[in-house]
Amino acid sequence: MEVLTLGFYDKSNHGDETYKDTFKNLFPQHNFTFVNQLNEELINKSEVVLLGGGNVLRKHYINELKKVKNKKIYAYSVGIEEENIDDLYIFEHIYARDYRTIDILKSKNINCTFIPDSALTLSGNPINGTKIINEMFKKNDLDLYSKKIAVIINSYMSHSSSDSLSRDVFNFMKFSYDIAKTIDETPASFIFIPFSTQVPNDDRASNSWIASKCKFWKKNHVIYDKISYSNALDIISACDLTISSRLHSSIFSYVTGTNFIDLTHHSKNESFLNVIGKSNNSISYWNFDNRILKNKINELTNIQKHKEHEYWNKFIQDETIKIKFNK
Repeated sequence: MEVLTLGFYDKSNHGDETYKDTFKNLFPQHNFTFVNQLNEELINKSEVVLLGGGNVLRKHYINELKKVKNKKIYAYSVGIEEENIDDLYIFEHIYARDYRTIDILKSKNINCTFIPDSALTLSGNPINGTKIINEMFKKNDLDLYSKKIAVIINSYMSHSSSDSLSRDVFNFMKFSYDIAKTIDETPASFIFIPFSTQVPNDDRASNSWIASKCKFWKKNHVIYDKISYSNALDIISACDLTISSRLHSSIFSYVTGTNFIDLTHHSKNESFLNVIGKSNNSISYWNFDNRILKNKINELTNIQKHKEHEYWNKFIQDETIKIKFNK
């Protein structure tokens, strides 16, 4: 079946690009075309239309889907971004990735089923990740410690504009110096990984801003090159810990068994942690305290890697095989 899939694609965002592979792997019987905007030609070539993945249950995408006539529309691996959406009736069925979305949809009497984010079916290659890290540190003449910690600073956190609240700007400034101080005081090498590399949401800017505040910079490396999501996954799999402020960097950590600290600033991160039972891994970005971060780093770097994700991998596989997209 030809499935036209709408989402936040081709925007140089690791999280959204994972769906291109995971959807194909989970639904090998279908042919997928991934787009970020619909047009009549693409709609006519498709047999069904799919929304997903990500927090794409929002007005922008619903308005795009209203272009579809006489074809069934599904949503898979999605979360709700805006609660006041009244047009969710257009979906034949919604497969939502978190409990909060399920509760909202059920309150609106929308057909829905809980299936966690499809990225939970990914796996990493720590051997390749170790090779990449070693090459980066050698090439840049940096000091590589035995302990390695991945850092992902979401560029959204650093945004400021004419309508930004001053408290938000000052919050990021304080956060920057606090986390840099923590990095300096931690005997480990830190690898800053960008999960989005397209302006204005370019993590290389926020990552380098934090890294530039570090006094002991020679033990850290900021990745400026665009790398594939699979290489980012492998690097995280080779690390002892991840300090994560993007949803999919936390997901990548979980599926590779790498312990992680989620610097939570969005409800979708909180919802994911709730699903996997890791709410204690969260440190609020808005009430950031570097003493809590230091304690968490000391605690989690001494815990062995886990295989908890295998339960969710099987759950997703088992539930997805039951899905039948009808024309």
